[in-house]
Amino acid sequence: MTMPNVNLPEMKHIEEAIGKALANTTGKLSENVGITLGDIWYLVFGGLSQRAQRRKLRYAHELEAFKTELECGLEAIPEEKRIDPAMQVVAPALEKARYCVEESILRGMFSRLIASACNADTADTVQPSFADIISTMTPLDAQNLLAFKKDVAIFPIAQYQLKRSGKGHVVLISDVFLSNPLVQSIERQAVSISSLHRLGLVQVDYTQNITDESHYSAFETEPTYLLYKARYSPENNPDYSGVEIKQGVVFLTSFGKSFVSVCLPQ
Repeated sequence: MTMPNVNLPEMKHIEEAIGKALANTTGKLSENVGITLGDIWYLVFGGLSQRAQRRKLRYAHELEAFKTELECGLEAIPEEKRIDPAMQVVAPALEKARYCVEESILRGMFSRLIASACNADTADTVQPSFADIISTMTPLDAQNLLAFKKDVAIFPIAQYQLKRSGKGHVVLISDVFLSNPLVQSIERQAVSISSLHRLGLVQVDYTQNITDESHYSAFETEPTYLLYKARYSPENNPDYSGVEIKQGVVFLTSFGKSFVSVCLPQ
């Protein structure tokens, strides 16, 4: 087979041209890929990165507020009453407070707990378990406990019970608590009261009630009760004989009183 005649200068020119073309193509491709990846990264993660940064700034602000509140609490203790706190109380409190500083009401409870541990007048009342309790509470739990800081020692509570035509009844909802007007959801309130009961802070008792019946009048006009009353009326459901309110009471336990006196504002 006869090879074509190509002189060396011409061959060198062709190789240089091909090399430049490859170099230009590769350079542009790398550059474009970099820009494209940067654009996609921003679209996918840019908003997340900004939100994360805002969250960091907010956390830093709340952490500074926690430090300020703690310093104010310590400064309010008379100098002659200030003592070295028990490490068993303060170390867990500071550790668990890290995850609650963004909730002002819980943050304040940790501040008061630590300040109480540094006060000779209140240190003996502080229990190491108080830090654990605060860390498992919701802001709503704390709000409900604030109600018990008032002079009222006992509050009305109720079950809505569906009565059967024969015997027995079905509990539609338990631990209906209406003494915190800031929250309208009886379901959320019921979960909160149940949680406070589980933590040993309050006692719920349906074997007794408040003698003055007027304390239970609010349950008779509560929207969920009226809804149940209409839904399960004997006219609409012959198998049932209506809905009734089982009266009860809720009050602080001795442990709960100690917790409230230490961790909630006076």
